[in-house]
Amino acid sequence: MFDPAASQFQRYVDRASEGRTELWRLLVGWPAILILTLFTWILVFGFIYFVLSLLYPDDFSLAQPELSLNSKIQSPSGVAFQLIAVAIGLFWTWLVLKFLHRRRFSGLLGAGGRISWHNFHKGTVAALIAGLMGEVVNALIDPSLHRAPIALGEWLLWLAPLLLLLFCQIAAEEVLFRGYVLQSLAVRFPSPVMWAVLPSTIFVLIHWDSRMTGALTALHLGSIAVFAFSAVLLVRLTGDLGAPMGLHFGTNIGAILLVSHMPELGGAALMQGRLLQSSDWTSIAMVGVTLNTGISAGLALALLVLSRSPLQIIRAPGGGAAR
Repeated sequence: MFDPAASQFQRYVDRASEGRTELWRLLVGWPAILILTLFTWILVFGFIYFVLSLLYPDDFSLAQPELSLNSKIQSPSGVAFQLIAVAIGLFWTWLVLKFLHRRRFSGLLGAGGRISWHNFHKGTVAALIAGLMGEVVNALIDPSLHRAPIALGEWLLWLAPLLLLLFCQIAAEEVLFRGYVLQSLAVRFPSPVMWAVLPSTIFVLIHWDSRMTGALTALHLGSIAVFAFSAVLLVRLTGDLGAPMGLHFGTNIGAILLVSHMPELGGAALMQGRLLQSSDWTSIAMVGVTLNTGISAGLALALLVLSRSPLQIIRAPGGGAAR
């Protein structure tokens, strides 16, 4: 099944051939994972609402349940529940892989059945460096950055469990988009339009937020696209999910635990910037901050691939391509 002369990336793609690769299985499996994860999300938040409505009956309004719930989930425990709801996607991916494709979950991690922890660590550090540099520039463009209400002691208490949940959350997304879907498409279609552009486009679209203005939405999704294609390139260069998982992990540490611009996921961050959904963005600040976010993602990628960078990842020999 494995050709010794093939590239590491090709070996990674060929792991899909260990099981059933009919196209209909992907067309059923991929939506099933997304729908089941969404269903889990609904169940989790339904459970949270039910429990909190019993604990705080005076704070919950049946006329505006989303406002009542939002006021409670903007906390470390609320962030933890949201991360759990996404992380459960790992289980759904395992279930689809085992019973629909009849192959091992480990084949999604890398050509050798595991990720490169060396590349994971470097991806994490690169993302943190680029993200923090980006926030410094953001503060100069839009000086609304301020200390979040969470106490330092509480933040430190929640740090370890939230880091673990963050890892599971990014693992669920990477295993699905840069693992399952990329592999399943690349083993059947040689064109990168299919195995790189298509899953990256879906990844970008699920980050769409209807509360953002049109221009900010386009710029925000553009910065997400830079990240998504960077992650695909890292898989292409290494033949495993170590580097993209590290890039995703470091990015989310910065966006959820350090400096947050998101209302629902801002309850555990030390610092709070202007919310992306705010209506009071000036045109200059909106364009500057969003472009800077995209540039930061590009900087993280450069730190990982440039030959003179101390964070250069270990590339797979040959760099291969899908057939």
